Amino acid sequence: SKEVVNRLSNIYTDHDQYQQKYKEASNELNMLEKQVKTISSSMDFKTTNREAIQSMNIEKDKVDSIINDLISLSEKVLPETGTSGRELIREELRNLRDQFDKIVVDLKTLQKSIDTKSNQWTMYQDISQQLLKWLETVENTVKEEENIQPLSPQEFRTRILKLKSMSHDIASHNRQVETLNEKSLILDDDSKEKEAVLGINDRFKVVKEKTAELLKNAEMSLNILNDFTEQHKAQIAHQKMLWDKMTIYSDFFGTKSELLSKYEKLKEFDTYIATDEKKLNEIKNYIDQFSSNLPEPIMTSLKNDVAKMFNEHERFKNALQKIQKEIDDRLEMWKIYQENCDKLAQLLDETENNLKEFSFKPT
Repeated sequence: SKEVVNRLSNIYTDHDQYQQKYKEASNELNMLEKQVKTISSSMDFKTTNREAIQSMNIEKDKVDSIINDLISLSEKVLPETGTSGRELIREELRNLRDQFDKIVVDLKTLQKSIDTKSNQWTMYQDISQQLLKWLETVENTVKEEENIQPLSPQEFRTRILKLKSMSHDIASHNRQVETLNEKSLILDDDSKEKEAVLGINDRFKVVKEKTAELLKNAEMSLNILNDFTEQHKAQIAHQKMLWDKMTIYSDFFGTKSELLSKYEKLKEFDTYIATDEKKLNEIKNYIDQFSSNLPEPIMTSLKNDVAKMFNEHERFKNALQKIQKEIDDRLEMWKIYQENCDKLAQLLDETENNLKEFSFKPT
C-alpha cells in the first residue's frame, strides 16, 4: 500500500542520512586526529601558531556537533533496525565517541605542552637577554679595572670596595645563570641556542674569575703597601733615635775618663749598625719579592724610599765613624800628653836628685 511504501521510504531516508552523517563524522574525526598527531610530532613551541590550536579547537567543537547530530539520527533508525544492526550502530557510535574523547585529551595535552614550553621559552629569552646586557656592562667594568693602576693605599682601598661590590653582584647572578641552564633544557636539538647558553656560561665564568683575581691582587698589594709603610715608619723612627742618642756622645771635650766612657758607649752602636743593615736588606728583599704585584710607579716610589733609608743609614754610619775617630784622636792626644807629663816628671825628679848631690868645690 501507499502507506507502507511511504514508511519504508522514510526508513531508507533516515538510514541514508545516518550513513552520510556517520561518514562525515568519521572523516572529520580522522582529519582532526591527523592534525593533532602532525603538530604533536613536529611541534616547534617557538614558532607554533596559536591560531592553529584555536582552529583545531573550533574543529573539535564542529565534530562534537556532528556526533551529536549523528546520535539524534541514530535514535530515529534504531527502532527500525534489527538487533544485529542496532548493536553495529551502537558500536560505531561508541567508537566515534571514544575516538573523539581521545582526540580531546590529546588536544588538551598538546595545548598544555605548547603553553608550558612557550612560557619556558619566553622566560628563557627574557633571562638570556637580561644576562647578555648585564654581562656586557660587567665585562666593560672589568676591562676598565684591568687598565687602572692605583697609586696610593687610599686608591687601593677604593678599588677593593668597588671589586667587592662587583663580586657580590656577580654572586647574585649565579641563580639567574642556573635558571637559564634549567630553561635551556627545552631547547632539545637547537644547537644555535645551546651554543648561546654555553657562551653565556663561559662569559659569566670569566668575569667571575677575573673579578676574583683583581680583588685578590688589590688586597695583596694593599697589604704589601701597609707592611712596607709600617716598616718604613719604624725604621725612620729607629734611625732618628740613633741620631739623637749619638748626639749625646758627640762632644769631643772632657777628661780622659769621660772620653773613654763616651768611646765605649759609641762602640755599642756597632751592634745597631749590623742589625740595621740586616733589617734594611730584609725590607729591600721584601719589596723585590713582590715587584710583579705592584704597579711600576708605586714600585719605583718604594725603591726610592728604600734607597733613602740606605743612604740615611750610610750617613749615620759615616757620622758615627767620624765621631769615633775624633774621640780616638783626643784619647791619643791624652796619651801623648800623659807620656810627656811622665817624662817631664821623671826629668824633674832626676834634676832634683842631681841638685841635691850638687856642692861647690873649694878653690
